Amino acid sequence: TDAAGNVSQLSSPLSITIDATAPDAPNSLANSSATNDSTPNITGIAEAGSTVKLYNGTNLLGSATADDNDSFSITSSALNDGNYSLTATATDAAGNVSQLSSPLSIT
Repeated sequence: TDAAGNVSQLSSPLSITIDATAPDAPNSLANSSATNDSTPNITGIAEAGSTVKLYNGTNLLGSATADDNDSFSITSSALNDGNYSLTATATDAAGNVSQLSSPLSIT
């Protein structure tokens, strides 16, 4: 309706999709690097197109985008000698964040 009181025709309908569901946690985490590599390459499976973040506790070690086959590969930032329990999350395009993955232990 304009200032003179003229009413327009109805517009075409607008379709929207609301995504409030978090993706599944990344799974099948594996270390594809040689033993004693200070920057291990961690691979796994996550929702296609999601951003996967790799953590040691709350310390972010790296991130990558899962490909169309649900696969991801992250080269960790440098780690000192020691034992680590790595986890990952997946964040979809809507910003929904998964639960933590099961831990991957590396030494």
